[in-house]
Amino acid sequence: TLSQTLIDRGTLLQETREYEKAEGDFIEAREGLFALCERDAKNYEYRRHLAEAYHTLGILYEDENRYPQSLAAYEQGRQIREQLVSESEDREFKRDLGRSYGYLGDVQIAMGEYQAALRSYNRSVDLRQAVADTNPTDHEARFQLARGFRNLGHLRRLQNDLEEAIKW
Repeated sequence: TLSQTLIDRGTLLQETREYEKAEGDFIEAREGLFALCERDAKNYEYRRHLAEAYHTLGILYEDENRYPQSLAAYEQGRQIREQLVSESEDREFKRDLGRSYGYLGDVQIAMGEYQAALRSYNRSVDLRQAVADTNPTDHEARFQLARGFRNLGHLRRLQNDLEEAIKW
């Protein structure tokens, strides 16, 4: 779709530090997907891609140290993903939601909101564990779960709680 092409191009622009152009592509993709979702509110794929458009905006804003905007974009994506998880048993929706919580935790740390980050990381680990448990041979799910544990350990280290950090 056009929106996916815009997201892909925006990601490339972001990698070359052309942030303004990347933001324009992400916003255009988000607007197009939002319009599709308004026309067909039950379409899971449109909504999943809309959540991803918000997520990529969050990554862009985080790269630019625009943490409040990043947090807001991640939160928008998370809300859509929460709805998808509540409406479908598709494990990919759960995987995406775990990812949202992980990124939210990262920005919350950058903003000094350690307790919020702890809640986000714990929720991310719970979701990633549920995804990994549904298919023990899914190596990507296992990797994401390990990443969640690493995030918790990193947060505890930042809080100078080395005993807890070692557990992760």
